[in-house]
Amino acid sequence: MGNRLKKLKRYLNEEFSAANEASKSQIGFHGSGSITGGGYGSYGGSGSYLPKTCIHTGEKPEFILPLPGGAKITIAGARGSTIVEAKDTTLIIDLAGSVKIDAEPWIKFGPKHFKGLEPPPDVVKAPVLRLNWSDQGAPAVPVKWWARLLKLIEQHHAPGHIIVACAGSHGRTGTCIASMLLAGDAALSVEDAVNLVRDEHCEDSIESAAQLRYLMKFRPNEKLSDELHLEAFPTTKTFPSSTFPPAEPRHKNFDIRTDKPTKDGTPYLHIAACRVDTCPGCNLQTKPPFADSQKTLQ
Repeated sequence: MGNRLKKLKRYLNEEFSAANEASKSQIGFHGSGSITGGGYGSYGGSGSYLPKTCIHTGEKPEFILPLPGGAKITIAGARGSTIVEAKDTTLIIDLAGSVKIDAEPWIKFGPKHFKGLEPPPDVVKAPVLRLNWSDQGAPAVPVKWWARLLKLIEQHHAPGHIIVACAGSHGRTGTCIASMLLAGDAALSVEDAVNLVRDEHCEDSIESAAQLRYLMKFRPNEKLSDELHLEAFPTTKTFPSSTFPPAEPRHKNFDIRTDKPTKDGTPYLHIAACRVDTCPGCNLQTKPPFADSQKTLQ
């Protein structure tokens, strides 16, 4: 079967075992059903959802963005459920509908002398701009919209601090901040914008291929690095047989398929349509065009 295929099988089994152990340690976040709360919305279906443990409050500035008219704003990402307003917060951009802008009273009714026991409402004080943006999705606006947004921010909310918030402060928040950086020319390329957001805000920012492809519209002539291109155009990985567990392979430019074995019983190694000329894990050389090309592990 070959040493490389044996190594790949062993690696996938190790990854699958590690994922199972990790899911067992997350009490209340595995099995069927759904979880709601904590600003995350709902995650339904079977399997497990492992929430990220990083905390983002939005209070501390993470980016400085010069605006077209000469003013400057600072930007930070936050979870809607854990926002901490800075003293100079002038606007909160809510991407998930999780920022609390009003609150029900704790004391519903009673004698007037209990009125002093009513706690202060736990809501944000800065004005909130709420956008209709689905989780893992790209914004439903053209890229020129962001330049118009920055112009209005400069007119009404600058100088000041802008907090961008969604459920987890990763996908939508990262994409929003990167869009503002690109629209304001604080990042010259998509690669710079993505790396800057992941370095300064969170390494898990900009989570989906759709979000990354949206950012590519800001610089349509830019050639991305191989790694970032694979994120924007990932391989569809299928595991039709129980031979290989549903774990993430180390190299994203191929998937193992056991539904069409070769004559000697070894599975195909399917090379996806991407710009990677060499898979660093198996050292298989590919030549364009990559679409629908297949090679067999020897």
